[in-house]
This record gives sequence, structure tokens and C-alpha cells, in this order.
Amino acid sequence: MTTADTIATVELGTDGPRVGVQGLGCMGMSEFYGDTDERAARDTLDAALEAGVTLLDTADAYGRGANEEFLAPFVRAHRDEITLATKFALVRTDDPHYRGISNDPAYIRTAVEASLRLWAPTSSTSTTCTAATRPSRSPSRSARWRSWSSRARSSSWG
Repeated sequence: MTTADTIATVELGTDGPRVGVQGLGCMGMSEFYGDTDERAARDTLDAALEAGVTLLDTADAYGRGANEEFLAPFVRAHRDEITLATKFALVRTDDPHYRGISNDPAYIRTAVEASLRLWAPTSSTSTTCTAATRPSRSPSRSARWRSWSSRARSSSWG
């Protein structure tokens, strides 16, 4: 595929990485739209990357972690080519109809650390974490999140 056949890129935020202008939401690769066809999902990831889609979106709630587990080998194999956005705060239980919300700092740390363990690089290459949650109504919680997230974005795992 030539450069003319791939999508344009933009800077994510004011000083973030360059990503394709089109991202790929991966929620349906593990839940919500019927049985998962893992081969078709892997083919979709490969085709998207080939087309210049470098921003992938997931969440720990999708399949109660199954989405992030499914994406882990692809993320590790292409960590220098993609940017991964993960969301959290939607809490799932064994009840398929239950949806809770948690912006608790301990939950945030647990969710981000669980995601990073799945995607940890196997060499000394750095990995950047981009994570998002629903805004908290508590000013103190929002301030703590902003402080903690800026440290997470600049951390390296190797």
C-alpha cells in the first residue's frame, strides 16, 4: 500500500502522538454484536493498520476484560505503530444487565495497571498509555485524576 492509499494523520491533542484521522473502535470484537469471529477481528486490525488507522479504542468493560485480552498480542506486536486509547469507570459484574460507575482513585489505578500489564512491552521500548474516564462531579477527584494521568502518560515500561 502506498502512502497515497493511507489516511491522513493528525496530532492527538496539543502535544500528543500523530494518529490516523480515523480510529477503530474495538468494542464489537468481544461483545455486544453476537459471537466473536476472532479471525475476522484480527484481519480487521491488520487491514486497519495497513490503511493508516493507528488509534485503537477499547475499554476494560468490553467483555469484562476480554476485549483488552484479545487486543494484547496485536498491541504488543505493533506497539511502535499504534496509539491505544482505553476507557474505564463502567463497572461490570456477573449480572449482564448491571452497569455501575466508579471514578474512585483506587479503581482508576487498578484499571490502568491491569491494562498496562496486558500490553507491557517485551523489550526496552517505551509504551505510552492514553486513558480516559467519565468526568467526576467531585473537584478534588478530578484534580487528582489530572495529576495522576499526566504521570501515567509520561511513564515508560521496559
